[in-house]
Amino acid sequence: MSEDAVRHIFDHLLLLGRRPIPKLDIFLVSNGGSGTVPWRLVSLFREFASELGVLIPYRAYSAASLLALGADEIVMHPFAELGPIDPTVSNEFNPVDQATRQRIGISVEDVRAYVNFVKETVGITHEDELVKALEALAEKLVTKLDAQDGGLTERGRRATDRGAFSRFQRAVSEAELTRFIQADYQAELARRSER
Repeated sequence: MSEDAVRHIFDHLLLLGRRPIPKLDIFLVSNGGSGTVPWRLVSLFREFASELGVLIPYRAYSAASLLALGADEIVMHPFAELGPIDPTVSNEFNPVDQATRQRIGISVEDVRAYVNFVKETVGITHEDELVKALEALAEKLVTKLDAQDGGLTERGRRATDRGAFSRFQRAVSEAELTRFIQADYQAELARRSER
């Protein structure tokens, strides 16, 4: 669901002879998209219809879930799914995708997952130590991005924003597996603090 979809949908809605129509059903299948689009689309749909229904045959993730929640009625196939809403933050400090020259959004959920990983798996709960852990992550990412901007390669292949982001995401998602060895982390931390 991208910003340009709003104009296309508006053009189609203009083809409805009269307005508001009694009911508008939207057939929705999407992996998500921009978090601002659902609000705009639901507002637009409500300008053209008295009642709004959403039909979900398969999946409606992230922004599509938000759109569905704006409807009066949601009808789902037994195998259909609504997905988690994963807002991203974009500003002038975000990394730049070298291929598109656009800023890459940073997932709020990924940052939250990293903080939870540090708290629960590594056992760091003091606020000052959490800030240091986030600073360490930021420094590692900045170093990779600086190397990329300089055209340097690492381990025989070019590091990319999306690749670094994917590796970080995988590490966070695999955090559940590391709970089995949490005792080893605690022992290692205790050993290091005794030095």
